[in-house]
Amino acid sequence: MIFFSLSNLGNGGCSLNELGKFNYVKNVNLMGQSVLFELKEDFNIIDIFQKNQSLTSLNAYLSEFGKIENFSLESEEVVILIKKLFYVTGLTDLSFKLEFNGVKGQDARTELARKLYVPLISKFKELLNIELKKDFKKPDIVFQIYFTGEKYLFGLKLNQENFDSRKFRLFSHQASFKGDFAYKILDECDFVKEDKILFLFSKDSTLAIEYVFSTNHFNIRKISNKDYIWKIPHFENILNDFDSESEKEILGHKNVFAFDTASPNIRASKNNAKIAKVLDYINFKNASLEDLDIQYEKDFFDKVYVQMTKKDEANLNEIYHQSYYLIKKGGKLIFITRGTLDLIILDKFKLISEKILDRGDCSYKLSVLEKK
Repeated sequence: MIFFSLSNLGNGGCSLNELGKFNYVKNVNLMGQSVLFELKEDFNIIDIFQKNQSLTSLNAYLSEFGKIENFSLESEEVVILIKKLFYVTGLTDLSFKLEFNGVKGQDARTELARKLYVPLISKFKELLNIELKKDFKKPDIVFQIYFTGEKYLFGLKLNQENFDSRKFRLFSHQASFKGDFAYKILDECDFVKEDKILFLFSKDSTLAIEYVFSTNHFNIRKISNKDYIWKIPHFENILNDFDSESEKEILGHKNVFAFDTASPNIRASKNNAKIAKVLDYINFKNASLEDLDIQYEKDFFDKVYVQMTKKDEANLNEIYHQSYYLIKKGGKLIFITRGTLDLIILDKFKLISEKILDRGDCSYKLSVLEKK
């Protein structure tokens, strides 16, 4: 079966990288902010559901078309797939809605919907004797249409809630990020599980928590029936057969350190980490910036991430001073700053790369430096 994912603007390449790391994913192809891919087994989708960090949604791929006039569900492959997904005794009606992504303008979306309704309803009636009824508030199923910039992808949405939110972020910081953007920052920088990492100005520790999830391959979310559009019998059966992992303590490398000068940020970080069940994987520290060299050993860290807001920029010299003491020779100092900042590079460090990361109406600059 073919699937396609959707991601927030600018995250498509990151999702391509992430999905490529799953060993049961094949034929991965990027189209706009969507990634088309196949799975060795349909039940592998559950693992992606639980572990993905960069996506907003997942869809079972039904068809694609360049112009609305070419929309069709007549191919043998589509007919077989629809029967596979929905064939079950006693299912006589389903409520549905269409959801659009990448389609600009309400008029364009309305016109698309108007031309899709009739063939969609008639095909379900013809193949399965199921009555499809429009319901914009509480539908049983959702069909998702994504315009890549060149063509439309049409599929059946699998997740009810978008993946980019995180249930552990109950204590959020206004300068922090959603989970998918935090993962994108990490994806831009090579990381090794055994590295010792410091997150400086940790805020609510979303970056640190996402790092722990990624390097340990932990489940970010638990799967239950309500996580799926529940009236897709094929996936409901997969879910019923799924034996959820038992809760057990897994010992890992405690090489992640989160530091902040504000005690409320550390309290919030610890609460979030506890909710995420990774509290034992992060070393938290609250102290003044000038005391960093007292808190940690010299040449201790492989990488230091500095999420520097505008108010932190006045402390840039101290950040450099402390980081140079803490980072191993050849180690990395990684700044996440506002996009318009011209970062001053001290002679003790060498600029390796610099990249602008867009996030909605905001932009951030990711600067990777190496200690000489």
